[in-house]
Amino acid sequence: MKRVFAAVLLSLCVACQVVVASDVWVLPSTANVADYAATPLTSTASLALARNETESVQVVVQPAAAARVTVKSSLNISGLTMTCREIAAVGGYDDALIHRTHFTASSGHPLKLWVSYTAAADCAPGMFQDTIVLEGAGEAVEVQIHLRVDELTLPRASSIPAVFGIKEEMFSTAYRLPPGSRRSAMMAQWAELLLEYRVSPYFFSWVGGSMQHEAYSSPWPLSDKRTIALFSDERFRRIAMPFYSLSESQLASSVDTLKRHGLLDKAFYYLWDEPTRPEEYTKIRQAADRIHAVAPEADVLTTFYCGPEGDGQNGDVYSVFPLWRGATQIYSMSTWALAGNEANAARCRAALQGDEEWWTYVCMGPGDPHPNLHLQMSGIQQRAVMWRAWKEGGSGFLYWAVNIFEPPTQRGEKLHFREDIPPGDGLLVYPGELFGAKGPAASVRLERWRDGFEDYERLVLVEKKAGREAALALLAPIYQGPERYTKSHNVIDAFRQQAVQVLE
Repeated sequence: MKRVFAAVLLSLCVACQVVVASDVWVLPSTANVADYAATPLTSTASLALARNETESVQVVVQPAAAARVTVKSSLNISGLTMTCREIAAVGGYDDALIHRTHFTASSGHPLKLWVSYTAAADCAPGMFQDTIVLEGAGEAVEVQIHLRVDELTLPRASSIPAVFGIKEEMFSTAYRLPPGSRRSAMMAQWAELLLEYRVSPYFFSWVGGSMQHEAYSSPWPLSDKRTIALFSDERFRRIAMPFYSLSESQLASSVDTLKRHGLLDKAFYYLWDEPTRPEEYTKIRQAADRIHAVAPEADVLTTFYCGPEGDGQNGDVYSVFPLWRGATQIYSMSTWALAGNEANAARCRAALQGDEEWWTYVCMGPGDPHPNLHLQMSGIQQRAVMWRAWKEGGSGFLYWAVNIFEPPTQRGEKLHFREDIPPGDGLLVYPGELFGAKGPAASVRLERWRDGFEDYERLVLVEKKAGREAALALLAPIYQGPERYTKSHNVIDAFRQQAVQVLE
């Protein structure tokens, strides 16, 4: 693949409204922005991105006095867009990314910004210059960002499905929206945001106080033309379909609708979350039998981190495969259960038969030093989640929820983390209203996860062109295994550049 390499220079001139001179730092996207003061002052950075890709830097401005800051950009390049969001603190962690019409900074509260560039598929490679001005009290601070856009184009539809849950209850509790058009419109905003991050979203609830799991991917009924348009979006790799809320005739009708629109191959039924008891296995099979009586080719997805316990079963995780055969087609397994051993991933893949799939997910575990998305983990650790997924060979990735939080418990809190799970687990998207904005707000960790998924796509392209061994050799400097990966962002940049060179 020929690359047009005009070493693209993007000058990012940032003029900050400050009363007296300001200090400025530019940090890579994987850095902990809270540690900005421990890094040297700098006004330059470099970014490289493929088409259909987003890359970001973090900019910190420390003024000597209070300032109201507005952002203006001179960028006028077809197919290249810039977004600038404030990095807001949540529970002591810099994580929420908030769109604002203006920003506020003061001597005691530096302005932390997440600056992203996205190159569309039709963006011409070349050299560009953008001047971003943060205006306010008449002073300016300039930051130079060198940006290279490669001719390499990543697929708009991801190579494997990544399905993330949105807990339905939040639209009643946080937004106080009863069922109806306003609620559906807000749900559609959340779904669209996740699609922008290479995620196939689904809404979910637990049934009857158990781990029975009802999941569905559209804010509207299946009969609504908006649902078919949504499901036909190429970015929507897999769609969750409801089961427990449907009668037999409604189930049959929904399957007919999916078949008529050529969507049944995308569909899956997520019936139970992490079953552990033999009687739960029986209920899964009973529900799956009802589905397969109507659509033998339909896929049932079940998550697990152990095998069944009781009735002579000892929790052996590998017993799941024969026990679920016929009732489950997508075995979605916690990476915690792999115990950091890649041979265990190979054993799971070898256990599959026919069209069965093996997916992975992260949740409460695994913990340090393994890749996961907990707030206290490093940026590279969060980005490495999808490096691990590529190397271990799963055919899909699942994340249980993006909006798990509780109401504030003390003055000044935006929200309260659930205390029975690690901070940030199940929370990758925030209601922007909690921060004075509107609609869903992505997190720093969701950005890093997508960066890792875009790295994944580069590995897929390299493997297709040069073979698995070449892709493994390319990955090795940044990731050797779940306990061994780089701590240097520069090494990640070199990996991405080497992928481009292979694909020229």
